[in-house]
Amino acid sequence: MALIGQQAFGAVSRVMLGTMLFLVGIAVRTSALREALVPRRSGPFVAFVATILTCAVVLPATVYGLMQALSAQIEAPARLGFLIFASAPGGPLSNIIALAIGANVALNAALTTTMVLLSALLVPFVTLVLVPRLVASDGLK
Repeated sequence: MALIGQQAFGAVSRVMLGTMLFLVGIAVRTSALREALVPRRSGPFVAFVATILTCAVVLPATVYGLMQALSAQIEAPARLGFLIFASAPGGPLSNIIALAIGANVALNAALTTTMVLLSALLVPFVTLVLVPRLVASDGLK
């Protein structure tokens, strides 16, 4: 009985989240999205590039360094989890929050979309390149 309740909750929550994201998408003007993605020296584009670089490069590199430094205090599975988690994109709920607080929803939607697409490359890179180095420090294979 509990399994059916969990499956129903999962299905309902996915439908609700999808509906909210659809409504956020309707609220975004194409001109605002274009402004966020057109290269300029200031404004939303600079924020877009800085955020992508931070999320795709700085965050995984920082977590990798921390996990190397704390390898004696944190077990290997937890270190691996932190590293993979750091390379995965943030949740789409941020788009709903941005809409609710009056932030730049177009920029937020562009960031979310780009990070989700980049994660298709970033997570395998982290898994294939950085994880073996992190695990090698424990002598595990």
